[in-house]
Parts: sequence; C-alpha cells; structure tokens
Amino acid sequence: DLGNEVTDELLTKTFSKYPSFIKAKVVRDKRTQKTKGYGFISFAEPDDFARAWKEMNGKYVGNRPIKLRKSQWKDRNVEIIREPKAPRGPHDPEALTRKERAKPYKVKKLNNAGK
Repeated sequence: DLGNEVTDELLTKTFSKYPSFIKAKVVRDKRTQKTKGYGFISFAEPDDFARAWKEMNGKYVGNRPIKLRKSQWKDRNVEIIREPKAPRGPHDPEALTRKERAKPYKVKKLNNAGK
C-alpha cells in the first residue's frame, strides 16, 4: 500500500530515471484526500516497465515497500501529438492530419493495493 506521504511528485521523481517514463499518479479519495493505496505509472516502452519492475519491486517509496504489477485493465492508448517540422497549408497533399501525427503508446498501471 502507498502511504499518505506519497505524492505524484515523489512517484515521478522515483520513476523518471527510466527513459520512457511518461506519468505518475497516486489515486486519492476525493473527500479525504488520503491515498487509496495504489497509483499508476505510465511508460512508453514495455522494456522500461520490465526494468522498473525488476529494480523497484519491493523498494521503499515513502514509508512502505511498493508492489509493481501490470494493469489488469485492458491496455490503454495514449496519443502524443507530433507536429510537422515545417507548417504546411491546408491544401498541401503532404500535410499530415492531427490523427496521422499521433503515435500510440501503451500505458502501464502500478497497483499497490495487493488485491
């Protein structure tokens, strides 16, 4: 379980050493703002998730050891928009649409609830 002292910033600091780290989020109760005991860590590359799992599983983040595991949810896609190098006019046949510039990434979940 993640303790109440663990913040998004602490998880970000802990996992930002992995090159494809994207985002960290601690899940909190909306009313009390206490942690629900788990969070999410997102990586662009599965290899970085595997490396983080090997290196960080059981390590202390805050006052408690963490347990890493792949999300039980269906894989989610995150779209990162990549702008073209040179702006092109709307009638240019080589102009990329916003959807064509997006590159999908898999999102991994960190769950410390032990459920």
